[in-house]
Formats: sequence, C-alpha cells, structure tokens
Amino acid sequence: MGQVFSNRPDVLPAAYVAALSTLQDNVAPRPWPSVKRTIEGALPGVIGRDILVDPIPIGVASVAQVHRATILTSGEQIVLKVQHTRAKQMFKVDLFNVQLLAKLMLPPMAPVVKEIRERFATEFDFLREQRSLSLVGDSMRARFGRLIIVPRPFAKFSSSRVLAMEFIPGPKLADMLANEVHAAVGARNFKRMQAFARGAEMDLLPSPIAIDRLRLFLAAPRLLCIRARVKSRLLLLARAHGAQIFCDGRFNGDPHGGNILVSQKGKLGLIDFGQVRELTDEQRHNLAFLIIALAEHANDGEVAARFRTLGFRSEQSSDVLAARLARIMYDCDDSSGKPAAVLQELGKLDKITHFPLEYLMAARVSLLLRGLGLAFGLRVHTAKLWRPYALQGLRDHLQTRN
Repeated sequence: MGQVFSNRPDVLPAAYVAALSTLQDNVAPRPWPSVKRTIEGALPGVIGRDILVDPIPIGVASVAQVHRATILTSGEQIVLKVQHTRAKQMFKVDLFNVQLLAKLMLPPMAPVVKEIRERFATEFDFLREQRSLSLVGDSMRARFGRLIIVPRPFAKFSSSRVLAMEFIPGPKLADMLANEVHAAVGARNFKRMQAFARGAEMDLLPSPIAIDRLRLFLAAPRLLCIRARVKSRLLLLARAHGAQIFCDGRFNGDPHGGNILVSQKGKLGLIDFGQVRELTDEQRHNLAFLIIALAEHANDGEVAARFRTLGFRSEQSSDVLAARLARIMYDCDDSSGKPAAVLQELGKLDKITHFPLEYLMAARVSLLLRGLGLAFGLRVHTAKLWRPYALQGLRDHLQTRN
C-alpha cells in the first residue's frame, strides 16, 4: 500500500509521497559481504565455480537487491535477486507504519491495509516467485510477445532466498520518461513539474522566469509526443494485466514504476513477481461481472451488489459507499473531488469491515496503473480497458463447461 500511496500524490501530502516513494527502489544497498553470505548459504559453492557476480547492485528495494552475474560455461548475462537479511522483520515494521498512516490520513483504508499485513509473507518465498515468473511469462509471451518481455527464471541458481533470471538491459520506464521531459523543458521547469507531481500546490511554487516560460512553450510539441507514448504504454500495461486477471486468473499485483523497464528493442520489460496472486474461477467471474457493470455505467445498487459478491462488507451495508469505492478501486477516481477528500467523506458514510486480499490486489493494479499516468494528466478508466478480457474470461469458462 505504501507503493500505491507513493504513486498517488493526489491522495497524500507531498512530504508523505516523497518518503513513501523510496519503497519503490530507492533503498540503501546492503554491503556485498552480507549479500555474498546469503548467496553462498542458499547455493553453496556456486560463486566462482558456476557464476561470477558483480558486487555492485543494479537495483535495491525493501525486500531484496539485484546483482548482475555471468554464467561461466556460456557467458550468458543473468541477474540475481537476493533477499535482505531480516527482510521479513523490517517489512512487518514498514507495514505497521503504513497501517498507522492509513488510520491517521485515510481511515476508510485502514482495514484494507490490515488485510495485507496479515497475509504478506508470499513476497519472501522466491521459489514461489520463480514459478509465478515462469507461468505469467509464458502467458505474456503468447499474448503480447511482440510488445512485452518477461525474464525467464534459472532454476539451477535459485532458492527460497535467491532468484536467478534473464537480464533485460534497459532503463526503468519512469527514469526514461523523466530524462525525456528534463531534456525537453530544462532543469528549472523540470524541478517545478516534479514538485507538482509529488502533490505540491502549483500556486505555492515559485513563478517561472520568462526564459523558462519560453522553453515550456517551445517544448509543447515534444511533450505532447512524450504524453502520447506514455498513454500507449499505459494502455498496453492495462491490457496485459487485464488478460492476466480475467483470462489466466494469475496476475502480478505490483506493477509500480520501479518494476517496468524499456528494453533495447522498445519492448516493455515486466519484472518483480513477488506479489503474484491467483484467483479461483468463482473469484475471477465475480470480479468480471463487477468490471462489466462498472464499464457499462450500471446504477449504484447493481454495482454495490456485484461488489459484495467479492466479499466486501461494511458495518451499515451502505450501497453508496460500496458503489463509489468499487468505482474508485477498479475504474477511475471520483470526479466529486480529490481522492483524499473523497475517501474521508466515504469514511463518514460507513466503515469497511472486510475486503479479501486477492480482490484487493486486483484493485491495487488498477490504482498503480492509473497513478503512472497522473504526472501526464492521463485519466485512465481501467474497467473500460478490462471489459473485453472480463467478457473473454467468461466466454472461455462457458466453452470449457460445454
């Protein structure tokens, strides 16, 4: 949830967004001797005999850090995702703090965060992630192989705390876009845009000087091109995750900006499958019917009824709360005001008592993907984009039964 909040500067104040954004991949690296001990403990004798590992990490996150490595027999480049020592303990503390933040800033979301706290342990089982990487990767290659790449795992060099996978060269999508915008508008304009994207009020920022306003004017055509590319990639990501959720029933619940790369051939590289969730046929169909209702602008009563089939419960069974929350979580932001104010308003209507984690993770996908477009003013309706896959999933089920 911290990563969701860090992608949504319209939900929390700027200072909180800046702090939570470090949960994506801006974490201090562990020293190499500690990382080496973890690898050798999990895979005795592999370093020097089978692989050479670069001691300088290429990425660090809250659970693990990633090192490039070379397979000695073939010269193939791979990466090793190495779990931090005491990662579980630190993650428990982080989740407790996020739940406390939710209670203080967004009371309606506190039970949702509590559900995550109670069932977070799967992110620490790298053998489970290896299986997920293989299964989701096979599906994405079959459906979107010309546009999306998912790294293949290497079982020989993997364990419960070390995951080896194919190396995908290329920058993070967020970094590439930031560099393109910086080059177009200049340093001062870019700094203002960053502050605004993190939630700062534009009226409180220093006014641009004349030369900066001119540069913004001249950069407009280039910015429109960048925005168009962002939109096309967001739509691709939304479609890919729609196929995962409704056609496969197995999806990555963690598509934040630090987990999307742009390969040298322009494909989107999807990485980090520690939060893959699996839906039963019944769960998948319940969610499909809700998405179809949202995409077709059904009334509050129908949306609330569909939402409750997911297991959503509140103290007073308010249809207004259920319908508005379903739209916020699975389709688009509420147009009546800023998300933070809307969530505060909904908290006064009724109190959430239960929301199953599998469905919550699907909502997390919607929130994260929509958050990626915020800096470019893109309003994404995930229900509309997911509707074809929801229908396809239902059709496939009927054909199987017949």
